[in-house]
Amino acid sequence: MLRIVEKKRKIRFGICYMLFVAVILFIVLTVVQKKESLEYKSIQLENVISEIPTEIIESEEIILNKSENRFEIESKDKSCYICGVELQSVDESNVPYIEDSDGLLMLKNANTSGQVIDGIRSGTGLLEDIESQGSIEKPSYTMYYFSSTEKLKEKDYQVYIMFLIQGDVRYMQINVLDEEHALSDMQKKHMRLFTYCY
Repeated sequence: MLRIVEKKRKIRFGICYMLFVAVILFIVLTVVQKKESLEYKSIQLENVISEIPTEIIESEEIILNKSENRFEIESKDKSCYICGVELQSVDESNVPYIEDSDGLLMLKNANTSGQVIDGIRSGTGLLEDIESQGSIEKPSYTMYYFSSTEKLKEKDYQVYIMFLIQGDVRYMQINVLDEEHALSDMQKKHMRLFTYCY
């Protein structure tokens, strides 16, 4: 009888311990999620949600232009420029930074890292010297990302480009940032993990 009581007590203790751990984990995850939502802002397009660090967006020097299929963030002093666009819904006349129709066509049909790079080089002139690149490949989508340093208007800029392929959607985000606004590796990782189709 004493063994049964002891066994029941151990079971109750185990259940209470598991509930306690679950509550602690829930609280920690909620705090982390709230912290992340304070540090990043979602920009929603027609088929894409894109994450941008709030320190860039919430500056008083920033101008944000947004439509259903693209957004353009630009600082008044030209220290920061970000363009996000769903390529299937635009032509070269309404895509900032892409001035070459052949490059845009290549990007709209791109399925590999090499095709994306060729389209970006043709359409924008960026990524002539890629410093780092990678991809996230899942059954439902592929995200390619590239970094380089570019000299524009006699000044060095960090260029970080994400290219999302999900079904028929081709989404490209070009981030051109001066040294003061440069993205950290953690910010780049967060942006590519939390930029997705819905």
